[in-house]
Amino acid sequence: MRLRTILLLLFPGLLALTNSPGPGRRAVSIQVHADSQVAIEGSSNLKAIRCVAGTVHFPKTILADYHSGSSVLNIHDGKILLDVLALDCGARAINQDMQETLKAEKYPQITLEILSVQLPMGQNDLIQPWQTCKAQTQVHMAGVTRSEPFVFQGKRLGAGHYRVTGSHEIKLSNYCLEAPSAMMGLIKVDDCFLIQLDLIFQVQ
Repeated sequence: MRLRTILLLLFPGLLALTNSPGPGRRAVSIQVHADSQVAIEGSSNLKAIRCVAGTVHFPKTILADYHSGSSVLNIHDGKILLDVLALDCGARAINQDMQETLKAEKYPQITLEILSVQLPMGQNDLIQPWQTCKAQTQVHMAGVTRSEPFVFQGKRLGAGHYRVTGSHEIKLSNYCLEAPSAMMGLIKVDDCFLIQLDLIFQVQ
């Protein structure tokens, strides 16, 4: 099974910070377009599974330190929250299986904390369509915290307007979780999930 995530959520807001001539910190306001989407994808021995996140909580403002020599943004308070109970997998039974797998009753949210973003070397913004960037994050899921490096694609649509897409594979077993099964074990879900993002932001 696979998951695709929220990580890219912060990226466009962070780009605006790099327009400053040197290192510094300032608040940036970001607005996420209604067409943005976060989903969790997986697979089983019978069919693919896709769960769309119905509720996502992200910071209205982001603080970051930009180091022009390394094109790195160090992020402060960059936590994104995903409500497990709001995952829509297309069928009630699958929703329940996913909630049980992620221990939603005890751990109702998945948290993605972005620690830093590596822009293309020597750049302070996205100057070409679909450039590759990297982020160091920590994922908090089912009471376990792990460092997870994300790779994603970013694109500038216009002044202060960005789109980011990307995914990252996470293994349930790394978070002490067991992949769900159904129909007395006839349907077996893979251990790997893909957290998938397609997000559009306006930076102010």
